[in-house]
Amino acid sequence: MANYKELYLKLFRGTEAAIRCLITAQRECEEEYLASPEPELKVLEPGAYVESEKQKPQGIKKRNMVLLFVAFALAFCLGMAADLAHFVPDPDKCVICGGEAYDAPCLLNVATGKMDEMQGNLTPGLFHFIDCAGIFGAWDSDARSCRVCLPKETEKMDARTFCKACRGLIEENVPGIYAVLDLSVPEEPGIYPVVAGATYHILGQTVLIEDREAEVVLTVFPTEVPLEEAPWNEIEG
Repeated sequence: MANYKELYLKLFRGTEAAIRCLITAQRECEEEYLASPEPELKVLEPGAYVESEKQKPQGIKKRNMVLLFVAFALAFCLGMAADLAHFVPDPDKCVICGGEAYDAPCLLNVATGKMDEMQGNLTPGLFHFIDCAGIFGAWDSDARSCRVCLPKETEKMDARTFCKACRGLIEENVPGIYAVLDLSVPEEPGIYPVVAGATYHILGQTVLIEDREAEVVLTVFPTEVPLEEAPWNEIEG
């Protein structure tokens, strides 16, 4: 089986080398153009314009065409590099649709591919700290609730961890780097954006998303619990 990671890195290095080559060529053309002598200006008599066009040096036209070509080539390669995620091959196992089914909402970090279920069978009567998608959260066994404080940051999706179909779903539904997932049927995932003020009901759980000054607070608790009686309401930030 092909080494997809090495193919991706080879494509990325080749694109980067092409961009550097075009930038160097553009600079050399610009320096040559600036170093060339200014054309001699002549005052033409009426009727002499047509004859002067025939005698016009072709060097200036050629330099302008070269500069124009380099600019178009550079813009094309930069666009290809920015859109590189569309050329990444599918992984052997997609983080979203290639795993097991879950009975509770999951939290996904699209920049790292880390994902965890926001529920657990932990010892009753205890308060636990948990690792949820690379972020430390808290689980209250008695209240059957989970809370995670997510930083407000923006990073690019790690396309290597998702299949093409799931990459499309992420691009359509996830404005940031975190998403809440319904993976009761992994082949038909439900993807919900982490947006302040949103409330979702997923697999018998309520997902409440609140805004704080420096973070977004995500709380998961049983749907039968009214919002006004939701756990953690007495805790500020």
